[in-house]
Amino acid sequence: QDERFATYAPKIEKSEFELSFDFPAERFVNTVRALDMSGGAYVMISGKRLKIWRASAKIDGTNPVFNCKDGSVELIEVQPEGKRKMTGREWSAGLRLKDGTERRNKNCVNFKENAL
Repeated sequence: QDERFATYAPKIEKSEFELSFDFPAERFVNTVRALDMSGGAYVMISGKRLKIWRASAKIDGTNPVFNCKDGSVELIEVQPEGKRKMTGREWSAGLRLKDGTERRNKNCVNFKENAL
């Protein structure tokens, strides 16, 4: 490699691993994909960390769907704090949902703000 063209990549900070549903959907999915090999990105839900291992902006209706700033994101593979990796479908099946959350079928939940 010609060192004249090399660039420095700064260390990824811990704060960069935390996702927000205020992100645009594309940024949310791209951040998940980028941090997959570095320990996984996460969101805080009801005071607990939920690692997001795989997500998609293409909704097929088989996994939980979260609304983002400019679209929706389907959580394909997640890991609740202190538990094993699981499909989004497995995770959503075990949730205790508050009123105001639409469960479209047994496998797909359309989450609203403060639904958990």
